[in-house]
Amino acid sequence: MKTVGQIPSHPITGHQFRADGSGITCHSGGIARFLLRATEVTGLTIIAGPFVSEAHGQGIVIIAESHIWCGVQGADAIAIVFSCKRFDETGMLEALRDIFGGTWRSRWSVERAQEAERKLPREALC
Repeated sequence: MKTVGQIPSHPITGHQFRADGSGITCHSGGIARFLLRATEVTGLTIIAGPFVSEAHGQGIVIIAESHIWCGVQGADAIAIVFSCKRFDETGMLEALRDIFGGTWRSRWSVERAQEAERKLPREALC
C-alpha cells in the first residue's frame, strides 16, 4: 500500500477535474453542446440531461459515473467533471476550446479515495 507521509492511501473511487476559461464566448445552446460533447470525448454515460439554464449561465448532465457541470458568467467559465471512471482530460479541454473559444486551463485534477468501511459501535449510530 502506498503512503503519503504517514497516511495510507485508499483505493481510488473517482476522479475530479476542473477547468477555468477566460475570454470565452457563449452562444445560445453552447452549454448544452459542451455537455453533450463532454460525454462523447470522455466516454461517460448520460443518464439524464443536459439540463441548462441559459438565463443563469449554467448546465449539468447526469452521467452513470456522476455528473458534468458547466457555468458561464460573462467572458469567464468553469467546467467540472466528477466521475468514478477515468476520462480523457485533454479531450475535455479541446471540447471547451472548440465550443467556447478563449483560454482554458486545467485548474485541478485529483483522484478521490474512500477510507475502508469503519465498524462503529451501535450506540454511535443511534
